[in-house]
Amino acid sequence: MNRRTYWILGILTILITGFISCDNMSKNVVGTVLDTGAQKAAVDIPSEPEIPSIIYGVALVGVGDLTTETSSGVRYTLRVTNIGNIKDTISMTVAGNVYATIIPSSVTLNQGGSRTVTLRIAGDAFDESGDYVVRVNAISQGDNTKTAEIVTITTVLLE
Repeated sequence: MNRRTYWILGILTILITGFISCDNMSKNVVGTVLDTGAQKAAVDIPSEPEIPSIIYGVALVGVGDLTTETSSGVRYTLRVTNIGNIKDTISMTVAGNVYATIIPSSVTLNQGGSRTVTLRIAGDAFDESGDYVVRVNAISQGDNTKTAEIVTITTVLLE
């Protein structure tokens, strides 16, 4: 058996080992790539460049304790976060069995950015004992199917 080793120098070092058998004239060549730390010699280039996917997303969580004051009512502090991979404006809406406001009503956030918003229910809104439910929605303006929601329940006991 006759063994030959060839070294080819370039961006990569390639070791090719081959043998030729004289009896049956069969050939077998094995190639091994040795990493030399250089860049690859061949790169696959797609026919169309890949365009990164744009992803929209929003998260909404409660922050801290409920704040209550006799004259001004109830305040909830919430944190809205852009969990997408692109800058987005997120609108805030409120609905419930009591009048409530959210300040600010929209925020523009960079990817991964967050900001606190305040949900306020005026003290004069609580005219009787019971549960007051407010649903807060955060809606991506880039993709309005991406939303987050928090439901607050404020229990009032009047004597």
